Formats: sequence, C-alpha cells, structure tokens
Amino acid sequence: MKIKTAIATLALLLIVSCGKEKTETIKIDGKYLIELPADLTKTTGLNDIASLQYQNAEKDLYVVIFDEGKHELHRALKESGLNVLYPNDLSGYMKLAIGNYTADLDTFPPVNDVKIGGLNAKTMAFEGRVQKLSKVYYKMAFIEGKNRYYQIMTWTRADRKEEHEATMQKIIDSFKETGK
Repeated sequence: MKIKTAIATLALLLIVSCGKEKTETIKIDGKYLIELPADLTKTTGLNDIASLQYQNAEKDLYVVIFDEGKHELHRALKESGLNVLYPNDLSGYMKLAIGNYTADLDTFPPVNDVKIGGLNAKTMAFEGRVQKLSKVYYKMAFIEGKNRYYQIMTWTRADRKEEHEATMQKIIDSFKETGK
C-alpha cells in the first residue's frame, strides 16, 4: 500500500512540476531584480537606453526595462520646460514614457493603480501598431522606487496575446527594487 501511495505522490509531483515554467532571476546593477522565463535570452537590439533587454523571437515575446533617476528626470523636465506637462511624480513619468506608444490610439488605455514589489505602480495593457504594420499587444508597468522610476514593457504580436498574457503579468509582478 505504501508503494502505491508513493508512486501516486511521485506522479502528482511530476505533473505539477511539468506545468511550471522555468524562470531565471536577473539582477541589474544593484537597482532591481526580476524573474524572467528561462527561454528568454539577453539581447541588445531592442532599445539602446534600456537597462534590461530580453527576448524569445521564436515565441515572439519581448521585455525591456528602463530606469531613470528621479532627480535627473526632474532636472531634465525643468530645463526643457516640460515640467508643466509632466509633473515629477509617477503619473507624470508614465505620461511622458507612454506618449509615443499611445499617440495613434483612439482612446488612452485604462490605468490601474497597484503595488509591485511593495512599490506604487501603474499598469496598463493595449494593442497598437508598429510602423502601421503589425498589431502588437503591450503590457506595461510604471513603478516609483525610492530614488528611481522604472518602466517595464512587455510585448508580443496581438494574435499571440492569449498565449503570453499570463507570462507577461508574471514578469511584471516579479519586479523588486533592491537598493542603491
């Protein structure tokens, strides 16, 4: 009887563990860490100013993270006169960062106020077009850290939204500021 119970338990553990996606913890410059699917690989071709860039081109899943010092951003906004349009707070940072992506949308996507890694954050998801060609599904988060703002942007083709949406959310939810 004990052998049957042990075999059943082992079979159940194998079934459960096969369903879990393997992840990898990525740490960036003592600023933050994030959990990414192990099949994403580091790249440099997605955005020149991103502090993190990972992709799986075969699965059509991408993630980039931008981080900006609050003081540097405030100074740049003030010097350019943009501080009137974009206040130096999380909402202002989000509006500044999202402008290029939502310019062609008929309506601004709904924004959710949430906590990510214990920090105030705003999230949104929407579909848009890249260079008027393919429809892309974006899932984004804007996070206010102690001394920095962070933008997490994940995307895939719109026709693969259902396949990747849960993974994209897990990536965003795994973010943690680590100090400095």
